[in-house]
Amino acid sequence: MISVRLYHNKRSPCRIEIEGHSGYAVSGEDIVCAAVTSAVRLLETTLNDVLQLSIPVEFDEDRAYLTISISQKLSGNSEAICEALFLGFASLITQYEEEYPGYIKMEVKTNA
Repeated sequence: MISVRLYHNKRSPCRIEIEGHSGYAVSGEDIVCAAVTSAVRLLETTLNDVLQLSIPVEFDEDRAYLTISISQKLSGNSEAICEALFLGFASLITQYEEEYPGYIKMEVKTNA
């Protein structure tokens, strides 16, 4: 199962952690893994290539673990955009969870 956790502080989302494999199909044919990977790539590309925010992305292939963290102080406009992107990502993952129960789990946690 893929576990996705969105952490937020009092003001806004600040970290996404993704861990595991869905097990929906064999590697290379797993549409659940492909969908999550595509969503993560869109989020990371928008944050770093389009908005040029230099948001760190850590990946550990052996653990099937990825994290995207916003640790720096952002300007008001960038903070609002990041919040919208993180919440949109979480909403999409929640839809995947509903479509593929047992293969993906979305959690929202406070006090990152």
